[in-house]
Parts: sequence; C-alpha cells; structure tokens
Amino acid sequence: MKNKKFYPILLTGILILVLWLRLWGVKWGLPYVYSTEEYKVVNYALKFGMGDFNPHWFNYPSFYLYFAFFVSGVYFIIGKVLGLFSTAQDFAYSFIRNPTGIYLILRIFSAIWSTGAVLVTYFIGKEIQNRRTGLWAMLMMAFLPGMVFYAHDIRPSHPSLFFVLLSFYFLLKLSLIHISEPTR
Repeated sequence: MKNKKFYPILLTGILILVLWLRLWGVKWGLPYVYSTEEYKVVNYALKFGMGDFNPHWFNYPSFYLYFAFFVSGVYFIIGKVLGLFSTAQDFAYSFIRNPTGIYLILRIFSAIWSTGAVLVTYFIGKEIQNRRTGLWAMLMMAFLPGMVFYAHDIRPSHPSLFFVLLSFYFLLKLSLIHISEPTR
C-alpha cells in the first residue's frame, strides 16, 4: 500500500462498513423495550423535562443522560414544528403509546459513537506506528463482537469509549511532540 491516495478511500469504505454493521438491526424489538438499561437511561433523561436537572441516579455518567435529554428535546422541537406534537403533554403521551422514535434516534447515536471510537482507533494506530497499523487496528476494533452488539443499545459505554480513546490520542500526540523536541 505505497499509494497514499488509496488510504482515504479505504478509510472511508471501512467507516461506511462499520456504520452499516452497527446500524443493521438497530430497530430490534421496537416498539417494545427488552433491555432494562435502555429503559432506565431514557426515562431518567426524560425526567429532566420536569425541570429538575439532578439525575438522582448515578449508575451511569450524567453526561450521557444530559445528552439523551438534549437529543430528545431536539426530537420534540422537530416534532412540534412538523405538527406531530402540539404540547409537551402530547409528546409524553406519544412516548407512552409508542417510544420507537426516541429509542431509534438514541440507538442511532450509539452506533455513531461506536463508529467514532473505531475512527479514533485508526488515528491512534497511525500516530503510534503508521497508516497501515491504524487500518489494522481499526479493522480489529470494527468487528469486535461486543462493540457491534452493544452499539445497538442506549448505554453510555460507546460515548465513554470514544472520549477515552480521544483523550488517549491527544495525550499520545502531546507526548510525541515532547519526545521529538530536543532537550536543552
């Protein structure tokens, strides 16, 4: 793989495959919710709509609950503009009748977070060794069964993994900058 123009095409192709793999089956079980963890995250996030922004539940990082609330708020605003909901009460009744909309959107975001973690893995491998190492690391991360399986769930594991890997990448870049600088 000496041709450097080939890498962006390969990288894009792998990312499309990774996202497709994570989005495949994202609607499983809906409108029914079989995972109690998804139910907890969504319900605690939607409780913020009552005006109390204290989660009162700290089994998961609060950032993810606020993120889920923000996404649900955007969903509500778009639904209100499109005439799907006229009030917050209509939105709540709609969620109780069929929670598919919110669950599907949050599951898609989980797949996007997971895909982002795979991309950051490429950059870490590239930074440590070279592009080829980054692509191999990315491919290995892309097909890990746990990564693919849990990318369908509304859980904070994938955003957390994304931010941990991103932090590691920037720490790695910072350390390589300091290592490569001559000492005086």
